[in-house]
Amino acid sequence: AIVEMVSDECPALMGLQECMANQKDALDLLLQEYESFGAGILDGKLKGPMNAIYYRKDCLKLEDYGHFWYSDTPDEPKTKFENAKHTCCASWAVFSIRRTGRKFFFLNTALDIVAEVRGMQARMILEMMDEYGKGLPCIVVGDFHYKEAGTFGTDMNNPSVVLNTRMIDGRRMSLCTSVVKSANFYGKQKNGNRDF
Repeated sequence: AIVEMVSDECPALMGLQECMANQKDALDLLLQEYESFGAGILDGKLKGPMNAIYYRKDCLKLEDYGHFWYSDTPDEPKTKFENAKHTCCASWAVFSIRRTGRKFFFLNTALDIVAEVRGMQARMILEMMDEYGKGLPCIVVGDFHYKEAGTFGTDMNNPSVVLNTRMIDGRRMSLCTSVVKSANFYGKQKNGNRDF
């Protein structure tokens, strides 16, 4: 189903959250027109879930990439903030568009389930945009583990609120978007909300 959807939509770029190495390997074989990379949260290589990035080789050129862990030592795999329930990391890249040469920064992530930690992680995303993105246009995708409600509020533990201090919510601003609720928990909708 994933391969069929990708074939139908032909995205130039996509992020997979919390995929395992064997899932990524299977997709790598089936999506030959894409290059991919990711880092397992437990060792920076293949152990544990990763937030893989896939890009079309004919559309985009990879200029730089890396990974960081949401912690006081972001370069060390398997590290996390003291109050975090889970180890979480992000994969990032700087791409140039082959047709125009224009560069942009892309970040793919999955955040923790603890509210205060998610706020810290969102602030860290903004810091990493400055460090690795160096003023480039930025795209951030991921599983924020936060409901849509309150996106433009004042709760600084809400990652969407933190990111909206400097970014535009693509779903809200797009001329063509989906209002279909997320399927989670193995295809079941939970509480009738879209998760971000």
